Amino acid sequence: MRRSSLNGDNDGKVDIAPALRAIGTLAGMTATTEKETQQFTQRLAAMRQQYSTQKTVKVFFEIWCNPLMTIGNSQLISDVISLCSGQSLYNDIDKAIPTVSLESLIARNPQVIVTSGYHNNDLASIGRNIRSLKQLTSNNF
Repeated sequence: MRRSSLNGDNDGKVDIAPALRAIGTLAGMTATTEKETQQFTQRLAAMRQQYSTQKTVKVFFEIWCNPLMTIGNSQLISDVISLCSGQSLYNDIDKAIPTVSLESLIARNPQVIVTSGYHNNDLASIGRNIRSLKQLTSNNF
């Protein structure tokens, strides 16, 4: 299975803009889709420009809290984090959604923790208990 990409590279990923165009063609909405695809591409280029000079921050993206699950390097979310000057904390893992330990999370010392849903109360309580993370503040959680 190929995954979507913001990068347009050719490593087996599906580039989003051409995929949008293909879907529009199949749906018989080529003109509308082309306009939307151009706007998407322009917004993406503006974001790349905006964040290109920002300092990179280490980001933990929590998918689930029990067990603690995150994203590996084969996720579109990793591309989005990278686009916004972030480095996904577990980008060195080839598994799409790895299960990680709290000890591993602490050792990797994220600067930002992003939660993905209603279950974040458990991770928030963990966060209060791991304030020893050097760069994590209440504003980054």
